[in-house]
Amino acid sequence: MSADRFRDHLLENWSAKGNWDSDVGCRDIEGHTRRRPIYDRNECVPWINGLRRLDGDRVFEIGCGTGSSVMALIEQTPRYQASAFDTTAEDATLQLIRRGRA
Repeated sequence: MSADRFRDHLLENWSAKGNWDSDVGCRDIEGHTRRRPIYDRNECVPWINGLRRLDGDRVFEIGCGTGSSVMALIEQTPRYQASAFDTTAEDATLQLIRRGRA
């Protein structure tokens, strides 16, 4: 999934929709869709692989929030599940996962 599609997904589904027009909101959306996936690919995934290789294993992420880690993790394994305590964020993340695999 491209960063642009992920950005559109957050704009449509994230619970803080009214926030996007502010300066803080613009920085937040940029961070979630551009910088965070790069960080996850270059830092988080190698760290996880250092603990245990993901190579096709199932991943269950607890506390996935907006799903910004989804893009990096789903590249490592086709079997990814996520859960969040914020049901709005969880619903948005599930939609993101479904769209990414469609």
